[in-house]
Amino acid sequence: MNYSSNKGYHGVAFFLYMELNLWKGEIKMKRFILGAVFGILLSATTITYASDSIKTLLFPAKFEFNGKNTELGDEYKVLNYNGHAYVPIRFVTENIGATIDYDPETEIIFVKNGNLDLSDPDWSGISVGNLILTKDGPNTKVTGHLKMEKMGNEKNMVGANLSFYKDDQTEKIGEVAITGTNFGNKTQTFEAIGEGDFRTYSTVKLHIGAVNYRITGGGPGK
Repeated sequence: MNYSSNKGYHGVAFFLYMELNLWKGEIKMKRFILGAVFGILLSATTITYASDSIKTLLFPAKFEFNGKNTELGDEYKVLNYNGHAYVPIRFVTENIGATIDYDPETEIIFVKNGNLDLSDPDWSGISVGNLILTKDGPNTKVTGHLKMEKMGNEKNMVGANLSFYKDDQTEKIGEVAITGTNFGNKTQTFEAIGEGDFRTYSTVKLHIGAVNYRITGGGPGK
């Protein structure tokens, strides 16, 4: 199997690195190194450079996250290259509750798994966090987590806005809308696109506009 690096990709499959002892049949986690195997969603006009090609083998492996067996799925593969296993990083991060995205301009893979520390002071019970901002053409893509509290199900509608500001917090440089109907007590990932490039923001504010199709006013208890 050949995978080639190129500069014309529209998407990539990212892999975690693990050291393998193939002779003893042991798999030891050495350290997480964010690598990339290129070749998914390539442009038809992409030029492949043979000098950057590598030969790999498919590696049969099963996954267990916190005691729960999880199927890899047909869209992902585990690779063995020179005795090292390369695991799809998106598959791993999403199964441990983290957000992930790749910025093609900076060539950085972002992974976040912190606290949801954004809230609307006028609406309690909804929190947002783990924001990742990446370039999407002339615009900015925002990936993050949203969680509700004390809800009876996981099928709740939320309409909200994230506003991004410069240092003085008076000039708004970007904004995205968060909309969805599958929010609840479990942390859910959202993606939104905002006009322009506001990746260098310093402050972000959350405003909840609607919950379950009801326009919010002062919020509960306000």
